Amino acid sequence: MAAQDGRTISGIAEREIAIGRFWHASQVLRDFQESRSEFSPNMVLLLAEADAGWANWEGVVQGLEGYGPTIDATFRLQILLARGYEETGKWSLAYEEYADLLESAGRDKGERGVLMSRAARAAFRVGDVEAAVEISGNIMSIDPVLASWTALEIAETASEERDIDLVLRLLPLIWSDSLTAFHAWNLEAESWLIFGDSAQALESYSRIRDQTRIASRKGQLLNAVAELRLMSSDSTGAKQAYLESFETNPVGSLGAEAVWALLRMEPVDQESILLYAKVLEDSGEYHRALIAYDQYGLLVPDSVGKSQEIQMSRASLLWRTGKIEESVVLFRKLVEIEDGDFELEVLDQWRRARRSQGNSSAVRTIEGWITERFPKSRQGTDIIASKGHSAFSSNNYEVAKNYYLAIQDMGSSHASAGLARMRLGQIYLEEQDYLKAVDVFRMYLNQFPTGRRWEEAAYWLSRTLVDLERNQEAFAILQQLRKSSALSYYGVLAFDLLGEPYHPEIPQETYTTPVTWLRSPLMTLDKLRSAGLELGTEAVVRDLISTVENSVEGSLVLAESLIERGFTIEGINLGWKLLGDGVAMDRRLASILYPFPYKEIVYTEALEYGTDPILLAAVIRQESAFTSAIRSPVGAIGLMQVMPATGAEVAKGAGLVSFTESSLETPEINLHLGTQYLLEMEDRYGEVGLPLVLSAYNAGPTRARRWRSLLESEDALRFTERIPFEETRGYVKNVVRNIHIYKFLYESIDSGVNR
Repeated sequence: MAAQDGRTISGIAEREIAIGRFWHASQVLRDFQESRSEFSPNMVLLLAEADAGWANWEGVVQGLEGYGPTIDATFRLQILLARGYEETGKWSLAYEEYADLLESAGRDKGERGVLMSRAARAAFRVGDVEAAVEISGNIMSIDPVLASWTALEIAETASEERDIDLVLRLLPLIWSDSLTAFHAWNLEAESWLIFGDSAQALESYSRIRDQTRIASRKGQLLNAVAELRLMSSDSTGAKQAYLESFETNPVGSLGAEAVWALLRMEPVDQESILLYAKVLEDSGEYHRALIAYDQYGLLVPDSVGKSQEIQMSRASLLWRTGKIEESVVLFRKLVEIEDGDFELEVLDQWRRARRSQGNSSAVRTIEGWITERFPKSRQGTDIIASKGHSAFSSNNYEVAKNYYLAIQDMGSSHASAGLARMRLGQIYLEEQDYLKAVDVFRMYLNQFPTGRRWEEAAYWLSRTLVDLERNQEAFAILQQLRKSSALSYYGVLAFDLLGEPYHPEIPQETYTTPVTWLRSPLMTLDKLRSAGLELGTEAVVRDLISTVENSVEGSLVLAESLIERGFTIEGINLGWKLLGDGVAMDRRLASILYPFPYKEIVYTEALEYGTDPILLAAVIRQESAFTSAIRSPVGAIGLMQVMPATGAEVAKGAGLVSFTESSLETPEINLHLGTQYLLEMEDRYGEVGLPLVLSAYNAGPTRARRWRSLLESEDALRFTERIPFEETRGYVKNVVRNIHIYKFLYESIDSGVNR
């Protein structure tokens, strides 16, 4: 019975591992291990694989240390143990395991090359430089690309540690592969700099100077050469190098670095100083730009006083560098110049200066001048729209309506005017004044037939016409919307309003030609990933993308291959590029734009939680584009962009004892915790509707609780338009769109069963 239980448990664990649910598999095995005195060799291996799958490397080491199985899985166990030592920083033990593994015969070249790469880096980590160099060199006979990237990773660390001799020994290996050499173009020179030998660094830079064709690299090289020449008191050579650098990169940070150095070299003519000041200003080097303008003013004082442009630049730079009152003096003087466009620019900059100071009273005064004198300008429209939005957010619809009507009457085409018109229409809908709503939406479509918000206007015009029982008019517009924008949010809604199932007219695969020439570089990519050579992996991905630049079939195959390997954003971006280049949409391209990696995990988790797997897929597509280790600027991690604090809190309730922040990079764990949090939001806000649930997930439950009381909350679609935050509003629309697209692409085939 115990043996049979063991086989059953092993089978469950194997199935969980097969679909990528490693943490679940380890939990099943550990629970069984605690209840039995015997734990079979197969279960030891399964547990180690499960722990490795969710990056529990401490668990791998603890489970395998000292274990001496008599089964055929010894090699696999050793690899897992070596990786465990490597990931936990036990480099000496890792090197011993890798060295032992390399003595095993019968391994294919690819697997052996990967092991040698890891062994070489482990040897370097423990200080056995000779072994590291020897093993790296031996990889050449098996896989030159793997050898060169292995050598580069070691050399870069050696460079940081000022081991110039090791860098020089590894350079022949690095330069043996063109892509690796391209990445390491300045490694030797930079290593000499770190080592402290400026003469050798200058010699190295000089040697590669004529070979460098990329402008940014040449600018970087020339700036370094100039600095080195200054260190050796060769000011003439330094100035020449900086001038050449500026000619190569007249804009951007490299150009700014060069001109700032040139400004400190005497003499500099008047025209050059003015040019350099502008370069520094455009590059965001505000303090330096102000110094340059002042330097110009000392040389040509009368010219500065007469030049509107120079005075305007100085005024802007003064407030950007914290000298607000000085800038205001200049703005007051400049605003008296009788030039409409210039006056508007002055007022706009003056307003920004006062806003940065926090002087709201002065800001309101200046905004009044702008709206009075330049109401149709972008700035004037933005100010009027902002006042309307503020009233709209406070449910003061009468005041908002007046501002929005003013914008509509002006016929402004600026972006803020479009949102103002759409909100004016929504106010009329709230007031049930459908005829005026129709006029607003129709006027927008007539004036801006290809405007940014034509889909939104078309949908709401149609829906309002339906409310007025003018179905024939409405359906004609909806048919056009359904056909031309089937994969958009409003295209999706058009199907619903027509009472039709969402089934866009997208043909099956248009391009089916096999692309065999990608097989070899994709195999190289796989080996680099298996070896943990991140620099090489990223470089090969970029190189592959450039390789398929002019091939539709190649781009499709590469996009699918990248998505399959976890490079989903790169694959999706290839799909968008194809669409932008005019490639017709078909199901294959749609599946690239809206892929479904980790489908097995998603369906299994959804089944256990009793929720819709398509909803989870739609959220993941919007949150992370199925990129498992992605991190947002605010710190959210992984597939469902779970914040570490939220993940830790949910993990306690989920029984995830070994949770760490990095656990959120594991697809299964991120999905497990993210789904639980999403369902918590559904429990709180589900009765109001999916848009509020999604708003809570995106913007937080505190804001969702406030938005719940909005007048439009009883109508899911009107509530979506009413969400105060533009980011959350777009998020909700995109997830709703994704739900329909994923049902169309995957559920119609899978029927929720064949995953």
